[in-house]
Formats: sequence, structure tokens, C-alpha cells
Amino acid sequence: MENRRSEKALRWNARIQQWKASGLSGYAWCRQTGVSYKNFGYWRKRLCSSLKQPSHFFELPPNKSDCIGLKLELGGINLTIDHEFDEECLLRVLRALRRL
Repeated sequence: MENRRSEKALRWNARIQQWKASGLSGYAWCRQTGVSYKNFGYWRKRLCSSLKQPSHFFELPPNKSDCIGLKLELGGINLTIDHEFDEECLLRVLRALRRL
């Protein structure tokens, strides 16, 4: 029984790696490959939760003129925020990234 669980975890780990390499959202990848999104979500959470690194928060200065800009890199995603960034645009980007 334990061997069967290990095999299943290995299969799902391979699927999760394929999804990550695809650049697609989880939902789009599941539709494209015929994988159950519910099962995908379960295994992604189970397999990726141990890989998550702690979050680091930095407070930005309240006045934009005090900010010279910011570069973020996380999990292969690079985000450069200019000192004259549009707050609404940044919020839309962050919402989109949360869905990944």
C-alpha cells in the first residue's frame, strides 16, 4: 500500500514539474492535458507546500519621490517596479500572480 502511494506521489510530482515548465496557469494546463483540476490542486498544495520559502515583506516609503525603484525575483518570475509605478497596475499584476 505504501509503495502505491509513493508511486502516485512520484507521478504527481512529474505532472507538477510539467505544469511549471509549461508556463500555463494550473487551470489551463489541466484543461490542455485532461487532468482533473481538483486532483491537481490537491497534489500541488501537498507537494509544493514543503518547497515554499518564507515570505519577506518590505515597507515601501509613503512618498513615491523617496522610492528609487524595486526589482523582485521569485520562482523564475522577475518584476521590476519603477519609482513612478502605477499602483493600480501593480495591484492587477499581484492579483494575477496569486492565481498561479
